[in-house]
Amino acid sequence: MDLKTLLDTPPWDWPTDAGRMFRKILIDQRADESDRLVAAELAGDFTVINDDLVDTLLTVVR
Repeated sequence: MDLKTLLDTPPWDWPTDAGRMFRKILIDQRADESDRLVAAELAGDFTVINDDLVDTLLTVVR
């Protein structure tokens, strides 16, 4: 499943590895800026957020 599909899918229907996918995009310096922004937005959802994802989001902000 790609980011554009996830934008149109309710979070409770996301695959179980969605958080890992968001993290992978966030740490990839070569990923498109638009993909990284979408991943950051979706990563904050309570269905996927965890300590590792929070650390990744904070790293991106810094």
